[in-house]
Amino acid sequence: MTRILGLDICANRAVCWLLTDGIPRDPKTYWRDKCKSDERSKDPDKDPFTFYFNSSGIAGLLSLKPDVIALEPTGVHYSKLIENVCKAEGIKILWVGHLQSSHHRKSYKLPDKNDLADAFAIACYAATFINQPHYFLEFTPEVAEIRRLYLQLKSITRYRNPLIARIIQQLTHEFPEALQPKKNIKVTNPITGEVESKPSTNRKYKYKFTILDDGRRALIVWLAERERDITRKTYYWDDLYKKSISHRYGGGISTFTKKLAIFTDEFDLLDFELTQELAALVLNPRFKVYNKVFDEFNFGLMLRAILLALIYPFEHRFESIGQFKKRIGLGLDENSSGNNQSFSSKTGSIACQSEFYLWASTTIAINKNRPDSLIGEKICTFYDDWIKKFSENPDDWEKYLEVKAKLKAIANLKRHFDKSKFSKDSVKLIDAELDRMTTAILNESVKTKKTDRNRKFSNLALCKTASYTGRWLYRRLKAELIDK
Repeated sequence: MTRILGLDICANRAVCWLLTDGIPRDPKTYWRDKCKSDERSKDPDKDPFTFYFNSSGIAGLLSLKPDVIALEPTGVHYSKLIENVCKAEGIKILWVGHLQSSHHRKSYKLPDKNDLADAFAIACYAATFINQPHYFLEFTPEVAEIRRLYLQLKSITRYRNPLIARIIQQLTHEFPEALQPKKNIKVTNPITGEVESKPSTNRKYKYKFTILDDGRRALIVWLAERERDITRKTYYWDDLYKKSISHRYGGGISTFTKKLAIFTDEFDLLDFELTQELAALVLNPRFKVYNKVFDEFNFGLMLRAILLALIYPFEHRFESIGQFKKRIGLGLDENSSGNNQSFSSKTGSIACQSEFYLWASTTIAINKNRPDSLIGEKICTFYDDWIKKFSENPDDWEKYLEVKAKLKAIANLKRHFDKSKFSKDSVKLIDAELDRMTTAILNESVKTKKTDRNRKFSNLALCKTASYTGRWLYRRLKAELIDK
């Protein structure tokens, strides 16, 4: 019998569950009995089948002599470590999708947020479909590398943006002239790709930090006292700084600011290098059909990258449009109980969901950036219709957004009560109190500022557009990759 080892990856360890005789006849009873005995423990230091990511931990894992190791592709670096171990030791590895393992765990009525239950469910899923490869995720070397580069670029952005914000604060008194907006200057926003002839008030600093052709920022390079590889040298910043009022009242540019600029420039150089590598991988002929479809939507590089990392190969991954949309973070989970029904959009990839929102706000919402295709026209019309609905009935939509915000507050309130920790009588009192608070919240009238109302509706329109786009993306990929 094949020895199947299911792994649930945690922050610094792997919780394992070994199946040597196939799936137990009564999985829930089997799991419960094992957990109640001395064989397993929720305490990682006491559990004999929880292994930390160090030499002794990996040796302990290998001592189980698994023929197959099954795990979810989460915890990027740790799952990569396990992948390397499997390759080096000649162990077959099976990647199990999060939705699949979650549904398998629920079908056995195992508890949520329990590492032992997750490891057991993954092992059972692998045992069930071990001879059916299409039930598992497939990662080619190119897709794995795309995923790695995408995550590294996002990390760079998270580290670099606070540095730029701090530099702006420093320059307000060290070199205030550097932050003065110029009139009639044409710059390309590095985020939106939009050409701005005059920066708006809330973006008056951004053009100073525009990314140039070599991936660097002129002001940052000057502050770092570095050179750029350009044929024509400019002395603009030197001349402007000579006239700065900071020499008299501010003391000039500090060493601290210069160091921050050096760090920022290093991040820019690394970002430029990794972006070129990512672009080369995304545009690989292997993904020609995918990019053909992406072109119809005018997707940017980062959205293409995260999509390929999540959906490739499309032909063997999705049985329905709902499953596809959940995978890319645009689906809805239905929660039904009695006469109550609610939907949650927090499923699938949050990173992909964010990329779609960014794409909708910078491509669909800006007329000159819109895709020139039939699909693009449909999506833009969908977005415009939502905006039109709001402009014609702003008061009705304000009430809609108000009710939606209240329902969200109620859901968050109820989520804080773990009823399993209370007696039945206490639960009845809690439910009664929650019902009273719910009624009070729904009856309370809350007036929203006009700017907040516009912003909330704009966000709603963008989210609806992103979800609508996911539907068309599935149809176009299916038409090109399966139906042909």
